[in-house]
Amino acid sequence: MSIKDKVAKIKNLEAEKLSLLAEVKELKEMADAKANALADEIESLRDDIQSVKALMETEKMQSPPNDTLEEKPMEIENPQPPPTDLIEEKPMEAETPQPPNDIVEEKPMEIENPQPPPTDLIEEKPMEPENPEPPTDLVKEKNVVEVKELVEKTLDASNKLGCQVFAGSPFDQYFDDWLVNLRLVVSEFESNSPIAVDEQFVKDRSQIFQDIECVLAQKKVEELKIREVTKSLADHNHLLVEADKEYAEKSRAMSLKKDLETEPLLYRIRELMSDIRIQEDTKNKMFKKRTADKLAQAKKDLQSAENELEAIQSRFNAEQDKLHDKYEKKKQDLTSQVESLHKELEQLETDTSIEARQAAANALANAVNALVQRNPLIA
Repeated sequence: MSIKDKVAKIKNLEAEKLSLLAEVKELKEMADAKANALADEIESLRDDIQSVKALMETEKMQSPPNDTLEEKPMEIENPQPPPTDLIEEKPMEAETPQPPNDIVEEKPMEIENPQPPPTDLIEEKPMEPENPEPPTDLVKEKNVVEVKELVEKTLDASNKLGCQVFAGSPFDQYFDDWLVNLRLVVSEFESNSPIAVDEQFVKDRSQIFQDIECVLAQKKVEELKIREVTKSLADHNHLLVEADKEYAEKSRAMSLKKDLETEPLLYRIRELMSDIRIQEDTKNKMFKKRTADKLAQAKKDLQSAENELEAIQSRFNAEQDKLHDKYEKKKQDLTSQVESLHKELEQLETDTSIEARQAAANALANAVNALVQRNPLIA
């Protein structure tokens, strides 16, 4: 691969990186907008719930218990008709003096007796609203039970989210859904809780979500390296294959070149050795004497050819060793880089967000417990 291709490749990777970072930024803005909208909706629901609770409490304070309301009108209505009947009967008795005296004496007694009961009832009216203690205790006990059940449910859901293990990388694909589920747990607690959410709880809750969102955003950026590392690993594996292929091709070319240079020498050496063997094996003394100089020259030529062959072989062996050493060094460097990339990829493919998510879930549970402890209705 030429330098120009490498530069173009690096530029493409940089452009892809910038595109990915822009995409991550856009996704984060969308998630923040969604979270803010959800938070506004939760605040609106909380305000509505508080208004309803305030109205209910006001109605409870203004209206007496049902049994008291039923008894009061009965006691007030019963004595009033007798005075009316007695007032109507008085003139009739005055017009007809025939009845005996004892009956006349009983009639004013009946008129005087019903008047004290209304007076007693009027005095008892303010006393009856002063007995809300049994209903208040019952309401408080009921609220305590409801709060305990709701707190247990909230803590259980929070703990499950804190211990949740994502299926596989890239893990950032699960972050947004996880945050939404955690917000739903908090929203359900705030909406259904009989105790009011105070300013401290709102502050703690906001800080918890701010911290975990910051951590998860950083994890998203880190997980973008998975693609880069995976591509780099594939490139290095390809370079290893290319290095093996290049070494094999150069070794083959070197061997062919060596054969081309040594083949003539080997052929000449074989011929000289054959001539020498023939001259030494002849039994004709006259022939040996005439060919003595030729034999000596042949032996000299053979030695020269063998020396030249040995030099060529030594040179090619040195070149082969140099090529092999260069190949081994390059292969070792690439192998080290591949192993390093494998380790980095394994680390990136491990969900490192679980600790931060567990910390956020625990912090939320502590905030809920602290809110319950601060509430005078429960504490």
